[in-house]
Amino acid sequence: MFETKAVDLGTFFFNFMLICVASRLLDLIYDIFNKVEIEHISIGDVALDENSNSPFFIDRNLN
Repeated sequence: MFETKAVDLGTFFFNFMLICVASRLLDLIYDIFNKVEIEHISIGDVALDENSNSPFFIDRNLN
């Protein structure tokens, strides 16, 4: 009785791991196919404007 529960729990975690790996691989393939669109976005464009207090905004004029 306990052995079948252990096997069921093991197969559950194994299948969960396979789903996680497959979703990560699909995400990686999606990023590779969309790499052309990602390259032209600069880091400073993340903020709404230059006066924003966003921590993600990086000033291009560091001189």
